[in-house]
Amino acid sequence: MKPIRFWTALAALLCLAGGSRAASFTWSSPSDALSLDPQGANDVVSVSVQGAAYEPLVAFSPKLELEPRLAVSWEQVAPKAWRIHLRPGVRFHEGQVLSADDVVFSIERGLAATSDTRQELTSIASASKVDALTVEIATREPDAILPRELTFLRIMNRAWAEAHGAALPSDMRRRQESFATRNANGTGPYRLVSREPDAETVFARNPDWWDGTPALDRVVFRPIANDATRLAALLSGAIDMMEPVPVQAVGRLRKTPGFRLMEGPETRIVYLGFDQTRAELPGSDVKGANPFRDVRVRRAVWQAIDMAAIEARVLRGVARRAGTMIAPQVNGWAPALEERPPYDPVEAKRLLAEAGYPNGFSVPFDCPNNRYVADEAVCTAIVPMLARVGIRAELSAQPKALYFPKLFRREASLWMFGWIPPTYDALHVLANTVASPDPSSNRGGYNFGGYRNDAVDALIASAGSDIDPDRRRTVMQEALRLHAANVGHVPLYQQSLLWGVSNRVRMVQLPDGVLQLRWVQVEAGQ
Repeated sequence: MKPIRFWTALAALLCLAGGSRAASFTWSSPSDALSLDPQGANDVVSVSVQGAAYEPLVAFSPKLELEPRLAVSWEQVAPKAWRIHLRPGVRFHEGQVLSADDVVFSIERGLAATSDTRQELTSIASASKVDALTVEIATREPDAILPRELTFLRIMNRAWAEAHGAALPSDMRRRQESFATRNANGTGPYRLVSREPDAETVFARNPDWWDGTPALDRVVFRPIANDATRLAALLSGAIDMMEPVPVQAVGRLRKTPGFRLMEGPETRIVYLGFDQTRAELPGSDVKGANPFRDVRVRRAVWQAIDMAAIEARVLRGVARRAGTMIAPQVNGWAPALEERPPYDPVEAKRLLAEAGYPNGFSVPFDCPNNRYVADEAVCTAIVPMLARVGIRAELSAQPKALYFPKLFRREASLWMFGWIPPTYDALHVLANTVASPDPSSNRGGYNFGGYRNDAVDALIASAGSDIDPDRRRTVMQEALRLHAANVGHVPLYQQSLLWGVSNRVRMVQLPDGVLQLRWVQVEAGQ
């Protein structure tokens, strides 16, 4: 692979030869994409980068309405069967024609044990080819929202993946790589030019894109970990867009000519999770017991955290405290779900004593430092709040490339995490983060602490198979209410999207936080 500077120099020469600057777009986040493998990494940054090259069958429009992409239509042909009709004449970047074989392969790949997209496909039992442009998907139970669940399934070419030994997704949990980790062959608007992890990923226009001529000649993703450096890169013109804008710089950016702040509520809820599985809490000074298996201890943690103070002093108004695991923009939300137990350190200490821990206990506290808005700062603020009631949280803040695999290996005792339902439906949150872990159904894959409640599981199963929208909404709300009563997790806040953008750029911001490169336009300059 040629060094990044070669491609940068070549682009500059091409611009000079043409007499004007080509339409290029460079953006930055604090962390890199974990993988280009579309089933190997499913976090928002990875999905945004992968989206330059890979496309789904179905997608959300700027108005959050489902629209056809690689599928032209779909219908539910039986209570547990859907037919997907593919767009004819679509080609992958290396020339292969899109067919039903590729879609069946991508679904099976997405269901593999090493896949990071299994949570999107929990209801799928199997997929089969009907003809060259038709796929039938069988679901375990009736699934009224399957098209929404397909929006994050990006389609790979079967022959290409198998030829390069990438028939299975690379396993992010073990930090494994395959050919698909650093290479791409999709149907999307931009073709991969080069990939240098943690430095720069470069794409060029795909002249054969089925959806017309892409707006940009060149797309560059450049991770910049330091907030101040990332902001300086934006203001100097080295990049065209950054996310997130650090909370302390929001006011400055709003007043800076030539730039704007794109701000809106994200559907992500950031929360704390607990190890509720092991008989002894790893890393704690409590031996022979796990305090977090007691609901009184979990409630003590919730009541020890002063979210009003964090909201005002740490998040500075760019997030709102949350009382439930879903945001108001998600189907299933209701105002009553937002009720939080009051901040009350005296009551928290009483609960700990009642549970048998009058002197508290120590516990490792894991937190990302480059994933969520002010993530490390929020965790740092929580530590003395817990200490005030006797819980001595030993904070370890890490980059997401190290942090996420640790969670997937189930090695954390107390941690911060955040979840966006790409379906805009509460079932996605419930099935993945709240349901009891069950490999046979793909549910509970992100329930890292092993929270388990049979009544909640029954409600989740009911919501997953009910096709009546009002009835399933009521069922999901009851599951969320019971989960909060059990303190399965501690919701902290719904964060805002904070994108710093050059006024030369036109783009769309969806509540799921994914940057849709197909909608980005840049005014060419001299």
